[in-house]
Amino acid sequence: MKEKIFEGICSSKGIVIGKIRIFDAEKFEIDYKPFINVKEEYLKFEKARKKIINEWKKISYGWRGQISKILDAQIMMLEDNEFVKKVKNKIEEEKIRAEKAFFETLEEFLRKIEESDNEIFRERANEIRYLGKRVILEMQGYGDFISANPGEIIVTKDLLPVDILELKNKKPIGVVTEKGGPSSHTLILARELEIPMICGVKDILKEVKDGDEAILDGFNSKFIVEPSKSLIEQYERKIKNIEILIDRFIKKGPPKSKERKKIAVLGNISMPEDIKIIKKYDGQGVGLFRTEIAIWDPIKWRDENYQAEIYQLCAQEIFPDPLVVRLLDVGAGRYYPGYSERNPFLGTRGIRFLMKEKEILRAQIRAILRASSMGNVRILLPMVTIFQEITAIKKYIEKLKRELKVERVPFDNYIAVGIMVETPGIAIMTEKIAPYVDFFSIGTNDLTQYLFGVDRANPNVAYLYNDFHPAVFKMVYSIVKGAHQFRKRVCVCGELASDPLGAVILMGLGIDELSVHPSDIPFVREIVTKIEYKKTKELARKVLELQSAGEVKEMAREFLKKNLPKLAEIVLP
Repeated sequence: MKEKIFEGICSSKGIVIGKIRIFDAEKFEIDYKPFINVKEEYLKFEKARKKIINEWKKISYGWRGQISKILDAQIMMLEDNEFVKKVKNKIEEEKIRAEKAFFETLEEFLRKIEESDNEIFRERANEIRYLGKRVILEMQGYGDFISANPGEIIVTKDLLPVDILELKNKKPIGVVTEKGGPSSHTLILARELEIPMICGVKDILKEVKDGDEAILDGFNSKFIVEPSKSLIEQYERKIKNIEILIDRFIKKGPPKSKERKKIAVLGNISMPEDIKIIKKYDGQGVGLFRTEIAIWDPIKWRDENYQAEIYQLCAQEIFPDPLVVRLLDVGAGRYYPGYSERNPFLGTRGIRFLMKEKEILRAQIRAILRASSMGNVRILLPMVTIFQEITAIKKYIEKLKRELKVERVPFDNYIAVGIMVETPGIAIMTEKIAPYVDFFSIGTNDLTQYLFGVDRANPNVAYLYNDFHPAVFKMVYSIVKGAHQFRKRVCVCGELASDPLGAVILMGLGIDELSVHPSDIPFVREIVTKIEYKKTKELARKVLELQSAGEVKEMAREFLKKNLPKLAEIVLP
């Protein structure tokens, strides 16, 4: 078979070389024949329901915090008395088998979730639907059907977070899925457990079979089927170099250089458990806490105590390093009922949403303030576009501080407040805004999207989206110059910071902090602590004179190969 290369839309870093193990949870049929006995159908459903619930709880035992909450949320449906009652009523009243009754009730339940056009809710619907298939297979007599071995690569339509937890003791192991995206709980857990995984590889099940030799390259979101002998040898060297780099990093800390700009390398997190990896790799704090993933249920958006518990845990875990908490970025206006808009990416999102939904804003800011008493918490405002938004939110924060003082609740009265720079409008006003904020955080994903007027999720125009375009780096440089006039620190927390090619250019542009996926910390710190700053400045100067993203990437590739050949061999395709 000829070598084939497939690409995913997102991944968990790492490399696995092994044989493919197909896992197809789609292969089941619902029996529409009349049932024989109502009591037997009840019993079949109850037995399957309770077995799945017990399995979930066994696996989640020993986990705490958000991972446990994710599992609890997934089985909540199976424990809901109203849901169970509806299934049983369907069996009795419509005279249908348990599988069909359960399937129809599940689809009615999911239809309501999917009415919200939002990516996070769609991911939750995918996970719950997959859980439903597990219940149906259990009713049909198929029990534990993931039987992968260490060294294999599972190729499947989708997986549940609980499946990833089952696989944690089978490492090295890889996962490739047709479905899933950046906000998938399964991918989030794979990164937490450092299991290499690639999501969104379209129609991959049609292209491969059990036993095919393959390479999963989580660094570049690539899946290579039937690779050549020379390519396998190349990836074996990469794996060995990764082991050497990580082992040295953990034992000795980051390498030192004689001449360098002191750039902090922090981690982006979606849940408290991610902090373990930041600490493992000696990261210098949390540069971005994506709260909309940790508290994805809109019911929790108004629950101050629930949120305060999460933020306090994170602040304690990362202390004395900083915890930058971004307010809910309910982007594209589609995360919440009532905000269905013709052009959602230019509509009610980020800070615009929060200023309209004061009850949600109040609960979150109070929760963050309550977690700030140790002095290491910062507040980050998302999707700011005009100066008046900054002054309005800062005024509101002061009001909530006065409330907490009256209530005698301890908090950091001097808590830093920064803004996300994600639109060209706010970027070119950095110099004017700098005196009124404590720090800047550049979201290169959205900044690129708005700079080029491209919806990166639209396949018709996605080719125009490229965060390596010189215009992006020119915009970043303009932000840095404006902020540094007032001695305000600038962080980049978009995907560009996690890419070694992007990190080395950003370093040369004078960025103060890079906030990356936690598992990328060793690779990015290898760059910022081992390459001379003056060399990266010269690289950045040349990049700003180029005309295309391709030219930028090629120049950065050659620079990395020359200055850090071992790292280049690991991270470059």
